[in-house]
Amino acid sequence: MIPHHQMEVMMASMAQINSQHAESLELQRAMVRVQSKEMAQMQQWYLQWYQ
Repeated sequence: MIPHHQMEVMMASMAQINSQHAESLELQRAMVRVQSKEMAQMQQWYLQWYQ
């Protein structure tokens, strides 16, 4: 799931460059924020469970 979230963050970040609408820009920012937080949580779980 971490690679999946990394791709979503990358796509949303790239989309921010050409965003024309405030609503779309806010959605993209929220996606980056939430997906980044979830990736950090999954990385912590991985370290706790498999290290």
